[in-house]
Amino acid sequence: MNKTRKLGRGVAIVGAGMSDFGMFEDKDSKDLFADAFRQMIASVDKGVDPRDIDALYLGNFTNDFFVGQSHWSAIISDAIGLVPRPATRTEGACASSALALREGVFAIASGFYDMVLVGGVEDMSKRSTREVAEGLALAAVPYERKSGFTFPGVFGTIATAYFERYGASRRHLMNVTIKSHDNAPLNPKAQYSVSIRDIMNDKIARARAKGAPIPDWSDEVDFLSDPRANPAIAWPLHLFDCCPMSDGAEVRGRSGHLPGASSISTPRHLWPVSSKRVLDDREPGGHRRHPHDARQDQRPCKGYLRSFFGVEDTDLPGPHFDLERALRLRCHLASLDQVVQPRAFPART
Repeated sequence: MNKTRKLGRGVAIVGAGMSDFGMFEDKDSKDLFADAFRQMIASVDKGVDPRDIDALYLGNFTNDFFVGQSHWSAIISDAIGLVPRPATRTEGACASSALALREGVFAIASGFYDMVLVGGVEDMSKRSTREVAEGLALAAVPYERKSGFTFPGVFGTIATAYFERYGASRRHLMNVTIKSHDNAPLNPKAQYSVSIRDIMNDKIARARAKGAPIPDWSDEVDFLSDPRANPAIAWPLHLFDCCPMSDGAEVRGRSGHLPGASSISTPRHLWPVSSKRVLDDREPGGHRRHPHDARQDQRPCKGYLRSFFGVEDTDLPGPHFDLERALRLRCHLASLDQVVQPRAFPART
């Protein structure tokens, strides 16, 4: 069903900040968010008074499990000096910060607030690989967990179904992996700023220095096709299709279109005043999508798109690309090579 959605006023980004991403034993979620918050304040080109922030919307998925602490919206609000302003935490697995963004947009567009702080944080470094895999699997469907699925298994299964439905293959997945690694150096705060070719050349150089047999990889595809260099994690996902465990935070300030908005910053328009969208969960013909189809449609890049991957000896809990992660690149697997245009399918029973 087509519906016209209208916002009461436009919403703009007036500043943004990001922490470094990595494994930080000496930092917790408060430290990471505070780093990003300070950068956000400094990024507002005409200055902003934090006292003008009306509310905080915080996306966080895993802190309850990973650090044994809940109530993070209030904790973060206190850490950055926003108390007693309202603070709300949103949780939607890998879309946790997207939900915070949406709520912040609606709060401003309604006219209830003029400026809000939206951000997200995750802290994984205090847990083992096995514990992180267990924590991330809490976002799986209950019957998947009962079957023993963790995130690599879930998204390996989704990738396999995608291949079958759209005629894609591991080669297309490799193209996404290569592109994502090429993008990583564009973000100086990324955990790993290396391309697949850089990793491949480093392995060749080390083999040569040791006097070991030199691999005969001709390009990145050859490298990714070699199970010795890129072992399977959960087919068809291999090592470099998966992202590492990571700590990090990002913060953005948002405001409405106010008479004095230009005195704060040159706005980056985030949302139009009027937008027509398809907001139904049914396929053409009225068939309701299978839960896996909905998950794939809403987060098509998850499990396929990685902005910064690990090199060898990296902990890999599974394909986990949060909006709390850097770059927020989005693409559809089929879009890279025009594999097959999506089409309607009957509902599964």
